[in-house]
Amino acid sequence: MYRTPQRPELLIVDDDDLVLRAIGRLLRPFRHAWDVHLARNGADALTMLERITPHVVVSDLDMPVLDGPTLLSRLKEEHPQVVRIGITGDHSLSSTQRIFSSAHQLITKPFDAKYFLATLERAFALSTTLQSEALRRLVARNNELPTPPGDFMRLSELLVREDADIDDVARLVQESPALVARLMQLTSSAFFGRVRPAANVAEAVMAIGLGPMRALVLQHGIVQIFKTSVRGYSMEAAQRRGLVAATLARQLVTDSTLADVAYIAAIVHEVGQLVLAARSPKVLEHCIKQAMAQNLSFAETQHKVLGVTDADVGAFLLGLWGLPQVVVEAVGLQHRPAEIDEGVVGVRTAVYLAAKLTENPEMVARAPVRNFESAIDLTLLGVAEAAERLERMRDLARVLVPEAEETPQRAAG
Repeated sequence: MYRTPQRPELLIVDDDDLVLRAIGRLLRPFRHAWDVHLARNGADALTMLERITPHVVVSDLDMPVLDGPTLLSRLKEEHPQVVRIGITGDHSLSSTQRIFSSAHQLITKPFDAKYFLATLERAFALSTTLQSEALRRLVARNNELPTPPGDFMRLSELLVREDADIDDVARLVQESPALVARLMQLTSSAFFGRVRPAANVAEAVMAIGLGPMRALVLQHGIVQIFKTSVRGYSMEAAQRRGLVAATLARQLVTDSTLADVAYIAAIVHEVGQLVLAARSPKVLEHCIKQAMAQNLSFAETQHKVLGVTDADVGAFLLGLWGLPQVVVEAVGLQHRPAEIDEGVVGVRTAVYLAAKLTENPEMVARAPVRNFESAIDLTLLGVAEAAERLERMRDLARVLVPEAEETPQRAAG
């Protein structure tokens, strides 16, 4: 029976005693912060799970008795709130593809100690990103994200063509928030042997390659066709908003070297809504209805109903998947301008501004602005150049944002 732990608990599972001892020594400085448990195979781990409540489980893939993929799949079904991280010395696609649906992240052996510890620290910090255990279970249960049927069909048709070009695939992928999020998950972690996140979508597609891309989309279903109906919510419209926000964020950011990161963060800024639409459609529908009835912003309504917003849900998912921290924070802070402290128009500020202009190109700008308010906070634009850039982006937003597009935000505004 589960108990509430006094400290965060970590379960390490590996059949190699040398690896277990090495990890034990590495984690010794954290013994006052985390309770660390060691198991030598999946069967032992399941026995331990009857008396401990780990926040994070790190499991080797190739073990006797009960292997890593089986253990992670059991965790996914029985303890979905647990952060699931695989470790392996086999870098082949045939090995890692076994856990695409069950592991949130993958670390390859031999691993860098600093990277390993940073991964664990970020995993433990996720509970503060989304404090509701019910929502953590909802989000962490699986890695599936929905996409409109038309997009799935276009990508599938392109991938089966013999003359498919990787640039064409990248152009199609970068228009889909679900695909961008999933590919960045796979390339931010070590599913394809990478040691650093892809800088942009084209690099992510290149790192994976056309053959594995075909397998991911057509066989492993890294995205699914959206089949649920949510009154007041359109996935196609959400996808268009993501593309508009990404276009704006890329041009808003002051440092041009951060343009690709700003694009990625902006195109997935509503990924939390995708999660709610697919996994808890009645809750999303209720929030939309309440926002319209009470004339509140959609974000404020969610916060009143759920205690969190879709931005929190999205940030939790992206953090769970190991995406760069700046992307996670940009998504999570899009409704909380008071917590953005960049001094210039960095990725977080650019995503905040892009989301606001996508919601309404004519949105009023003033200072200060309270969290969740449908207004642009001028305190984030401390220099005249940034204010001028905002006005130029208004003009672009007026062109890009469909005039009559109904969104939860506009319906509530």
